[in-house]
Amino acid sequence: MSVTDPSASHKEVTKEQHNSDATLRSVVNPKFCLNSLTKFIVRKKPTVCSNVGGIVIRDSEGREKFKLEELALKEPGLALKDSDGKLILTVKPEGTNKWNVFPTVESKSVNSTGKKESEPLFIVKISACYSKIDVSLRDYEIEGSFAKRMFKISDISRDNSRIAAEVKLKNQVKLNNLLQDNVETIQIDNAYNVEVKPRYDQAFIFGLVAVFEQIRKRPTKK
Repeated sequence: MSVTDPSASHKEVTKEQHNSDATLRSVVNPKFCLNSLTKFIVRKKPTVCSNVGGIVIRDSEGREKFKLEELALKEPGLALKDSDGKLILTVKPEGTNKWNVFPTVESKSVNSTGKKESEPLFIVKISACYSKIDVSLRDYEIEGSFAKRMFKISDISRDNSRIAAEVKLKNQVKLNNLLQDNVETIQIDNAYNVEVKPRYDQAFIFGLVAVFEQIRKRPTKK
């Protein structure tokens, strides 16, 4: 009769968990990296719902996960918050084609960025003709059209690039009606879908979406 070391399976699971955690692509905070693909619907808040202009971000079940709100005192920029209203990132423009994305103190301590409070976590620049978008984090690149709300955020840190997230414009989206326990198809003119791949930082992706929203407010250049 063979005897199994009870600690062996524990060690194996621990090692497997370690390997899984090592693949998390955290930029803001590991807690925003999920092991499953997540689909979101981004929609502008009706003005009657809030005194503060903003955008609500829900998952495919209709649950609010994030929101984008204008900064206080009419300061240019946007704040990314969680569903409880806790600040995650602040996006502020600098000049005409540059946006600085600042983390909270909590996210900086988790990621051990070593940056001062006044320094951005990452920077996004866009060319004068809006044809090229650069992210200061060299592991990522953005391809597609901000104007058409159809673009991809790719992870180029490895030999073969991988899509970290996709933004797609949708005229119709399906939401679970949590009150009536059924699924409704609703027509939304000013909404789009964001699909975040497994293990990528959702807060980082929506920090980029916040920049996109800032760019979208500007007159289209021809």
